[in-house]
This record gives sequence, C-alpha cells and structure tokens, in this order.
Amino acid sequence: MRFPRKPVFFAALAALILVAASCNQGASKNTSKAIPVVERKWNDFARFVSGLPQEEGSALSNAASAVWYQKYTENLTQAWTNLQTNRLKQMRDWAATELAEANREPRDVLYTFSGPDFLHVFTFLPRAKRYVLIALEPVGSAPDLAAAKPGEVSNYLELVDKSLNDIYKRSYFITFNMDKDLRRKEVDGAVPLLAVFLARTGNRIIDLRYMRLNERGELGVDTNAGVKGKSRQAVQIDFVNEKDPSELRTVVYFSTDLGDKAFKANKPLQKYLDGMAGSVSYVKSASYLMHYKDFSAIRELILAKCYAYIGDDTGIPYGYFDKKKWSIQLYGKYLKPVNDFSGVDQDDLRRAYEAAPVKELPFNLGYHWHSKKQNMMVTIRKGDVAPAPAASNAAPKK
Repeated sequence: MRFPRKPVFFAALAALILVAASCNQGASKNTSKAIPVVERKWNDFARFVSGLPQEEGSALSNAASAVWYQKYTENLTQAWTNLQTNRLKQMRDWAATELAEANREPRDVLYTFSGPDFLHVFTFLPRAKRYVLIALEPVGSAPDLAAAKPGEVSNYLELVDKSLNDIYKRSYFITFNMDKDLRRKEVDGAVPLLAVFLARTGNRIIDLRYMRLNERGELGVDTNAGVKGKSRQAVQIDFVNEKDPSELRTVVYFSTDLGDKAFKANKPLQKYLDGMAGSVSYVKSASYLMHYKDFSAIRELILAKCYAYIGDDTGIPYGYFDKKKWSIQLYGKYLKPVNDFSGVDQDDLRRAYEAAPVKELPFNLGYHWHSKKQNMMVTIRKGDVAPAPAASNAAPKK
C-alpha cells in the first residue's frame, strides 16, 4: 500500500480530527437540554409580589425602588424567614427520608381542596413534573402593575400580603377568609398567591396561560379568558427550578367544585384526572369533605389512580385503605377533630395509633396548629397490586 507524502498525510489526518470533533459537538448539542426562555412579564410579576429583587430591564424596577415597596419587601421577607426556620426546613428534612419513595421518580401530583397552596406540596414533593391543584377559589389574574398608579400597586400588595396571613400562622387557608380575600376587585383569585409561592421556592415562571378543558379532557388555551361574564376555568403556569433550570415543569390550578353532583357532571375533568394514574395524592386541612358520601367520587378516583397518598385525618378516612393493597405509616399524634367539625372522629385510626409503630412528625401542619399535635399518614400502593377500579360508596368500617 502506498502512503501519501507526510505533509499531505498529516493535513488529511487533521481534517478528519476536526470533522470528528464537530460531529461530537453536534451530538452533545442534540442531547443536551436547552434552558427554556422566560416570559419576562410573568416572572417579573412573580418576583415583584414576592418581594424579591427585580432583574435588570424589569418594567417594575421603578416601583420596586419606592419606600413603601421596600417596607413591603422587609415584612414579607421576615415572614418568609420565620416560615423557613419554623416549618419548611423541618418539612424538607422529614420528606428527604419519609417521602423518599414518593419522590423516587418525578410523578404527577394531585392536590385536591388545595386553594392556591403550592407552597407545602412543592416542599414535600419537589421532583414532580406536573402539579394539579383543585379548589373552589377563582383562578384570578395577574394585573399589569407597571401601568398602575403607585397607590393602586401599594393597595394591591397590601391585599396580597393580607391573604397570606393564615398560611404564615396556621399553615392552611381558611375558606371564609379566602372567600373574601380572593374575590376582590383588585386581588381576584389564586394567581398572585401561586406566583408568590413559586418565586419564593426558587422557581422562575416561563409562561402563564389561562386554560379550558375540551370534551375529551384535554387542556387548551382559553380564548374567552378575561371576557366579561366568562369565568376562568384553569390556569397553567410553566416554570423551572433554580436547581435544574433546563427541566420544564407545570402547575395547573382548576377552579371547580369536587362535590359529587358537580364532579360527576364534569366529564372533561374526570377524563383529565383519569390520565393521572400512578400519581401522588396530597391532602391536608380539607374540611373532612371526603368523609362524606357527597364527595365519594373524588375519593374513589384518588384511591383508584394514585400510587402514593399523603394526608392528615381531614382527607380520605383511614378505613378506606385496604391493608392488603397499601403499606401505611402513621406519624405524629391523633387527636379528636377540632370543634369546627363533628361526626368525623375515626375510632379505627385512633386504635391504629395506639397499636401500630408511629413515627415522629417534626413540624406543625394542619388544624391542630395551636396544640402542635398533628397527624399524618403516608401510604404506598403495594407493588403486586394494580390500581383498582372505583370503589363502592359504602362507608369504611370503624
């Protein structure tokens, strides 16, 4: 075999190396994840209502420099610091071990009777790709604060701050207070509070869209959102977390009634939730609604679809979990329900707390916030049992 002369040979070899290198670079570009582009106005809005510094070029930078806004930022930051120290840190530390199985894979999360409480579900389950929150409170809107007068902006932020008081103090929204706080002309729903919780948990909003389900249970952009007389059905907020800015995630908030009469008639929502098989269900401070036959349909759907269930005694009653199908771990202390609710005491759950190994619950989350004696149950569907069809309406044994 004849070889070319050395200069030609080495030139050809160098060319081959360059081609190979460029191919490798192209391959790495194809396999790497691009960081999603942030929709500026939504992320700026979230940071502004959260009391976080505005980024360069924000239309809200001038408003953020005002003395009254600095005071708002100081107050909100102090409240958030207290929340981190006294509750959220303990929740994260606990979840790292006790919710390790629920967090092992990035499953969808369903949070019913949630209000706009993205804060606690994200603290427990930070790896999910899709969070679905469902509650009665209206979706609301994110006003153009850059175009508003300073007095209007100051009043708006004061109302946002006021609506957060129950979360700071009690860890849950009180329905009566939300009915006032989130149905005002200024603060008209869940969107601003979702924005606060997203921004303050280290997330950047990529996009915010008002959505509506079609008859097949598919979400699409609501072209009538904002039209007078037309209520918003849902909002979808796409976001990325600072720990993985290339991983796009979504929170969807539905404003709807989950009582049997309304839910059974809402075929599009049923079809949408049917697509959440293998999800993690979270419930807290839920007014014991799923104890009643009038909320049996959503209870049955959760039991049929979810892989894991995390909740306190206000959610699905203990007696509905078949011990042959579910692994159950109890935490904290079970006390008689607070005086606001009657007929929802669970004798079987009390006996389980007396008999079964119960683990410590190192944080205060729920209706017994005053005594700090809270309870929680974590259930995991056993691997050899497939999701069951909808259960009967029969009450659990007590």
